[in-house]
Parts: sequence; structure tokens; C-alpha cells
Amino acid sequence: MAPEDETKTALALAVILHDIRTPLGAVSATADLLAATELDQYQRAYVDTLQQAAAALNQLTTELLDQAGEVPPEPTGLLVWNPAEALTGLAALFRPLADERNVELKLTLAEGLDGPATGDPHAVRRILTNLIDNAIKFTGKPRSEPGGGKAGGRRPDGRKPHVKVNARYLGDDERHLLVTVCDEGPGIDPQELSTLFLPYRQGASGQRLRSGSGLGLWISRTLAQRLGGRLDVESDYGHGTTFTLEVPCVPVGDLVKDAEAIADDDVAPELVRLKVLVVDDNSVNRLLITTFLDSFGMSFKAVDSGAAALEAAGQEAFDVVIMDLQMPGMDGIEAAMRLRERAEDGDIPIVALTAGMRPADTARSRKAGFCCVLGKPFAPADLFKALTAAAASRAGEQPAG
Repeated sequence: MAPEDETKTALALAVILHDIRTPLGAVSATADLLAATELDQYQRAYVDTLQQAAAALNQLTTELLDQAGEVPPEPTGLLVWNPAEALTGLAALFRPLADERNVELKLTLAEGLDGPATGDPHAVRRILTNLIDNAIKFTGKPRSEPGGGKAGGRRPDGRKPHVKVNARYLGDDERHLLVTVCDEGPGIDPQELSTLFLPYRQGASGQRLRSGSGLGLWISRTLAQRLGGRLDVESDYGHGTTFTLEVPCVPVGDLVKDAEAIADDDVAPELVRLKVLVVDDNSVNRLLITTFLDSFGMSFKAVDSGAAALEAAGQEAFDVVIMDLQMPGMDGIEAAMRLRERAEDGDIPIVALTAGMRPADTARSRKAGFCCVLGKPFAPADLFKALTAAAASRAGEQPAG
């Protein structure tokens, strides 16, 4: 393996290993809680083995992270998910760690979150996993440390310290999910706030804990920004910290209403007659796009791969292609370039669908000659605008019949 390939592999491992450490921490905390209960000799041996294995894995991930560099994390793509169910499940994952550190973890969900919505649940989970894990660790103390356990860490009023997770849709249009994670830990020194989201940087509190690689907050903010959102922090030094995550998240019902509203307007006949080829390996994306196209009154065909797109285009004519760029096997850029090589498809407008253009793909995408780029997640109006631009680029030609 060439040195540059080894570097890329090490960089990719850094993010993967970081994501492994948090659920591994939940396993360790659960084993520690189980060890504190009444067990027979066989159960005790099983728990001892579990604790030793978890400790060994934690040490291994730490050593590998020390050898790895930094790599930008990528969003996984648009999916339909239930925010309330996802956040409830995430809170359940951290209950053992919160109990082990004598912290009360409180989850508050606003009305409207318990229903299908479009967004990137995997990225949101990764971000909140980092934030909640940090909040609990900085707020409470483990049983093994002086002052830890059930008797330790209580506030002056006698209650357990809190970590609060609050979630709601943001604004009148409710097109963004807002989640705050508030802890009652030591807070962050104002002088450290400017470097808090840089990779491999830890504040004084993190260094005292001797925990973490300094990648978590960098991964979290990078993911939030690539989703088209934000991750901010406010801290009252000595009293606690609040992280605020805002990411696009739209109830499915609203998207369908938007598409129907566009169709109710006067749409140019040349747009209604468009025949569209949809190429995306994600079944949810295909369903959403074709639902919108149907609401617009357009005809379409949907396929799940670049190879299937070439086959479909060879069998029938299309006016526009909507091409996802990140697909396994033949990616969207290669599929677009192969379409361009065929005389009958050489000038067909191709709309690039992507959650974010990777630097290595920029030059290749220019050769593919996309007429415009549609970012994920997208609204029906964004799709309609892209199709309008595609139709304009092929003005004067007869729509495919």
C-alpha cells in the first residue's frame, strides 16, 4: 500500500474509532453497574470478563486514535425518521452512564416531533451522542473516584446534578430541528471557546478527565455544517455549558403539501410534459422525488444505480436526469460522463443530487457537465427550480414522448 493510501486509511479510522468509543462507554458503564449488584460466582466471572474486554477495547481504540490523523466526516444522506423515537432511544442508551455517575438525564420533547420527517438521523445521532456523552462525563463522577457514586456530586440543595436535552421544531415554518444539551458541569473557560471546535483540542476539563481524543466536537460541528445547520456553545464558567444544534428536518406531510401547492400554480406546459429519469440508490430519496414529480404533473422513471440509469436511457428517451452523486459501484459522476459519451444523450440536462461535493470529485464533476446542483435535504420548490433550469438549458427541443 502506498504511503498516501496508508494515511487516508488512518484518517478514516480516526472518525470510526471515535464513534465506537461512545457505545463502548455505555457497555462499560452497564457492566460496572451490574458488578455492583448481588451476583453468584458464575455471574461474577462473566461480568469480570465483560469489564476486562471493554477495558481492552477502550485501550485499543485510544492507541489507534493516537496514531491516526483527522478526516472530515460525511453526512449519510436524506432519510425518513421519527425524531421523537430517535431521541428517546438515544436517551435510553445513556441512562446507565448517567446512573453510574449519579446524574439525572432529562429529555423534553415538544409536540409535533412524534411523526415522520426528512433529514439525516445518523448524523444527528452522531452529533448528539458526542454532546450527551460529554455532558454526563463533565457533570458527574464515576463510582470508582472519590466523591463519586450515589452519594457524590449532589448540588447544594441536595438534588442530583442534571443534564437536560430539549428538542423542538424551530420557527413558524418548522423546517429545522433545534436540540439543546445543557449540563451543570464546570463550564468552559472563555479563553478556550475560540478553539473548542478544532480537531485534537481539549479544554482544561477534558485534560483533567484524561478522556477523549479531542475529535468529538470537531466531528459534530463539521457534520452540522455539512447538513446545512449549525452547532453553537454557550458556557457559564463554573456553572455549566449549553450546546445548541440546529439542522434541517421537515415533516413529510409538509413536503407533500408544498409540492401540491406548486402544482396548483400555473406551470408552463413545457415543464408539465417533462419526462424525468431519477437515479438514486436511496429508496427514500427516490420515493420523495417521484412523489414531488407526480405532484408537478411530470412523468418519470426511477432506478437505483448508475448501471441501471445507462440501461434505462438506452431503452427510452428522457428530457432530464436527476443523478445522485454518491452511489456504490458506479457513482453518479461516472454514470453522467458515460451518458455524455453517447450521441443521443450527449446534451441531456443532468441535475446533480448531493449532500456535499467532496474535494476529489470537483474536477470530475466539471467533466460530467451538470446543469445544476440540488443539495440534500431539499424542498419541493428547490426541485422545481432545478427542473426549470434544466428545461431552460434544453430550450427549443421537443420533450421526450
